[in-house]
Amino acid sequence: MTDTTEATATEGNAIDFDAIRHAAKGVPKFTDDQADEAAACAERLCGYVRQLLVVVETSPQPVGADAAHLREARGKLVQWARDTLEGDEPTSTFYLENLALHCRLLVSLAAKAADRVEYCCWCNSYKTGTRVIHSVEAGTGPGAVLSACPKCRESYGLIPLSERPAAV
Repeated sequence: MTDTTEATATEGNAIDFDAIRHAAKGVPKFTDDQADEAAACAERLCGYVRQLLVVVETSPQPVGADAAHLREARGKLVQWARDTLEGDEPTSTFYLENLALHCRLLVSLAAKAADRVEYCCWCNSYKTGTRVIHSVEAGTGPGAVLSACPKCRESYGLIPLSERPAAV
């Protein structure tokens, strides 16, 4: 994690989801003589997780066909993050990696709830106006959705699923 990323993760009351996602990409391996640095890293990550939890927990519950599964998954993720925040080894590498994982998992939920922004798989950032380009079906599990922002759709000639002719 770099100092500039950490410093810009929040600006006023707005949450910079890209900065949090970037800061949580990797946690340095701290040695015993770097306890102060590890504690500072843990404090930053805990702050990010707390910010994201507030947004996720106050956002409307999912509705639709998969709402029950989404509510259950969201509830488990929130509880796991809360359990980790109450952990007793705040500078262990395992604890720091769990905090970083919570940031990465919660940031998508929080970004979608807070600003109605979605992750663009092409430019790797959260943007407004993203549209689903490809849906990956899975026999078991959640599958995946690839979305693109307006700029990437234009740049790469991507056509949203909703604008394609129905398959025969």
